[in-house]
Amino acid sequence: MAAPEPTDPATITPNQRRTPTILVVEDEAIVAADVRASLEAAGYRISSVEATGDGALASVTRERPDLVLLDVMLAGGDSGIDLAATIHTRDDVPVVYLTAFSDAAVVERAKQTAPYGFLLKPFNERELHATVEMALYRHHLEEAMRRHEAQFRQLFDHAPLPYHSLDANGKILVVNQAWLDALGYRRDEVLGRPLADFVVTADLPILQDRFPRFKKEERVYDVEFHLRQRNGGVIAITLNGVIAKDVEGRFNRTHCIFQDVSERRRREAAAVRQRNLESLGLLGGGIAHDFNNLLTSILGNVELAESLVANDPSQARACLVEAKKIALGARSLTGELLTFSNGGAPVKRTGSLAPLLREASTFVVAGGNLACDLQIDPALWPADFDTEQINQVLFNLLTNAVEAMECGGTITLGAANVTVEATSSLPLGGGPYVRITVADQGPGIAPDRLAKIFDPYYTDKGLGEAHGAGLGLAVCHSVVTRHGGAIDVQSELGVGTTFHLYLPAANLHGCAAGATPTARRAATPAIAHGRILVMDDEQMIRDITHQMLTRAGHTVEVVADGREAIAQVQRARSAGAPFDLVILDLSICGGMGGKETIRRLREIEPQLTALVMSGYSNDPIMADYERHGFAGALIKPFAMDTLRAAVESLLHGER
Repeated sequence: MAAPEPTDPATITPNQRRTPTILVVEDEAIVAADVRASLEAAGYRISSVEATGDGALASVTRERPDLVLLDVMLAGGDSGIDLAATIHTRDDVPVVYLTAFSDAAVVERAKQTAPYGFLLKPFNERELHATVEMALYRHHLEEAMRRHEAQFRQLFDHAPLPYHSLDANGKILVVNQAWLDALGYRRDEVLGRPLADFVVTADLPILQDRFPRFKKEERVYDVEFHLRQRNGGVIAITLNGVIAKDVEGRFNRTHCIFQDVSERRRREAAAVRQRNLESLGLLGGGIAHDFNNLLTSILGNVELAESLVANDPSQARACLVEAKKIALGARSLTGELLTFSNGGAPVKRTGSLAPLLREASTFVVAGGNLACDLQIDPALWPADFDTEQINQVLFNLLTNAVEAMECGGTITLGAANVTVEATSSLPLGGGPYVRITVADQGPGIAPDRLAKIFDPYYTDKGLGEAHGAGLGLAVCHSVVTRHGGAIDVQSELGVGTTFHLYLPAANLHGCAAGATPTARRAATPAIAHGRILVMDDEQMIRDITHQMLTRAGHTVEVVADGREAIAQVQRARSAGAPFDLVILDLSICGGMGGKETIRRLREIEPQLTALVMSGYSNDPIMADYERHGFAGALIKPFAMDTLRAAVESLLHGER
């Protein structure tokens, strides 16, 4: 019988292509001789026949056989089982037992040495050959498996991407060397610990949300969070993975790789900072340009008035009126700037956008050579919006459209109900939105300019030399974003430009919730000339307000912050000369502002009449002053007539 060769070429090594060598360890000479003769006849080479354990170990060391046939009990009381354990551990040579003992205790001891076969004496030649052939083949397969495993381990540990596997509880089963290198840990510091131990605290909700979904959906793509390194550092990663199942189709473990995107995020952040600086430069230059123009005109008119006041009072007055007109006109610019500040939060009310669009359409046709195609869904959903701010957005967009169509044409102004999917490319959550469309038939915007049109004062020409150079589109973007919406633009050269505004549709369920009670004001008799307390942290505002009110015949005291105001009100009340009106600035730098001051004043004097004033015209308190305890609101900058009218209306009980 020829010596068997492995049937799988992938399992054959150069050493295995030679005739297999077998060591026979048997203390019964006749049995040993029969075994040797039978195996040699079958084509195997017998390296030696040994009767003792020492001889067997020496032969294994010297000959390196492919297989050992070993009697369980050897001459001199040597234990074949102990010898097999030594050969298995020291030399990794497969062993087949030859024994006449088959009791359970012997078999159990033999099993601990991982034998490749167990031949009970007496055995015939066919049993011997089959056992030897299967033992050699099994050993060849195991060697091949070990080589493949070593190759896989080398590939696994030297893979460029970090890998980990998690159990059903999120505990780490396996990591590769790239994972350890990325985070700086040793393997024994990682295995068995929850992945959550390595996730930064702020990102734990991401893991807690995504891991159960991962097990259910069986894969995860580009999940981004941050891992904590051993040295205290933090890396940003994107993770991808799939799950493995057991034979019954149940979750077994995850297979995940991640990519360190820290450097990419740093580069992106640097690019954002650079763009922000560029935008800030444009914004600063544009504001300086616009205000310098305004100040030049104001200063010029004031100086003209100064030179004319002695000889031509009427002309001097005309110059002062013009200076006042320009100063009041500057409020529109500061109003646009406030859109970018915390004070620019919209004061939203639920209603239909249709009336705003109809009113805005009249602006388009006012020029004479333009038509407006008004397309409003008759079943348009209501929305939550700030009327003043959305009006400003429509005015800005329509102004750009009109200026782009100097030769006439049609501007489309529309509103429709749309449902945005969560997977949409728009920076919006999924849900119902009202989409406003403003489309012109102008020359269009070049692709390289389109990405920058929302930057303040952006233009490819000099400041003031091009339509659209200003805050208009930047204001639109800021307003719509603060409403929880988005603005999108498409443009084609020679065809025109279309802007889409997406505003969240109102949730009409729950709109019946009771409103917070507003400040109740008791009816008071009319007061011609009152005692007034003015609080403002700016000395120049205190001075000019004091002069204006004094000139109107009122008795005025001024303070710089809320604590002074409270103390002054308490002193006046104790003296029996309480104030008829307090005017409180909403924002006090480094001190107590109007909101907290009026709350404390009402604890002292519940019927006190108060007027709030602020340069933050879009602050929610200014639009909803009664809810916060005020009887009126005054927006800076204000003219003397405006101040006088506001004060007198409150003193006369017109609240």
